[in-house]
Amino acid sequence: MSASPAVSVIVPVYNGERFLRQTLDSILAQTFHDYEIVAVDDGSSDGSRAILESYGDRVRVFTQKNLGAPSARNRAIGEARGQWIAFLDHDDTWEPDKLEFQMSAARPDDDLIHAEARVIDGSGAIIKDAFSHPDDPPETQTRLERVIRHNPIYVLTTIVRRDAIEKVGRLDPNDRFGTDEYLLWMRLLASGCKARYLDRIVASYRVHGQNASGHHTRMIYGELYALEALWAEFGRTFSPSVARAFHAKIHQLYYSYGWRLLDDGRNGEVGACFRAALRHKPLSWKSWPCAAASSVPGARWLMPSVRRLVGEGHIVSEQNGWYG
Repeated sequence: MSASPAVSVIVPVYNGERFLRQTLDSILAQTFHDYEIVAVDDGSSDGSRAILESYGDRVRVFTQKNLGAPSARNRAIGEARGQWIAFLDHDDTWEPDKLEFQMSAARPDDDLIHAEARVIDGSGAIIKDAFSHPDDPPETQTRLERVIRHNPIYVLTTIVRRDAIEKVGRLDPNDRFGTDEYLLWMRLLASGCKARYLDRIVASYRVHGQNASGHHTRMIYGELYALEALWAEFGRTFSPSVARAFHAKIHQLYYSYGWRLLDDGRNGEVGACFRAALRHKPLSWKSWPCAAASSVPGARWLMPSVRRLVGEGHIVSEQNGWYG
């Protein structure tokens, strides 16, 4: 293992013993060899630490109390010695030539390179051939507007220059929604970094009963948290097109959340969501009847008719809500 590797592979681990060996073995099988593995055990209570240590000097292992994935990633970045940072969670895997493919394609002005991932289940069977939706494919040069509208940057497919991360600051350690990478990508782009997409599957994202995928309400909270943090830091510098994308996305999230609250029987919170949606998109013809019917005392019996009028239920999908 080089003292100054080209790539540091960051692996945050928390109770990951079920799939951890598959993850580490997929890194060690890389056809590109100038890398190090930096794993941080985030207070695991299972056999994860023993598995990590069984790899000897092939894995640099650090431990900490349970502070969450963003903190574990930040600790690993701080210990990293590579020029580039790559991320892989303890239950996902890479294709053998992932690093070779991306490093050979890297240009001097690239700060972030990302690619495509397939979705697999706990047994490794393919659920979905690719994350990107065919009706909204990623662009070769990834722009901030696109990441705000529909994030195409999947953390397990990325390589990022370490100095770019240090320039904008590391991941938000206070994030508890699983959107810490989403915010980092947007902050990088808002600060002028360049991101490029390579149209090839380089990794497999695993969906299983022990990970946090699929919780739509949590996803909405997470996106709102990340977008509002982005606005607080960079909103004054947004171009008109970025500002439009931002307000349209916030509107969509509040609008979607309003319907989800209604479906969950949390009627007292519905009106505030639709009013918040209107603040970001005042000309939305769908949000006006929703806000009116859900805010006027005694008028909520109209909501089933409003639903039929606007033709909506809740509009968040797993694709829109996946960040990493």
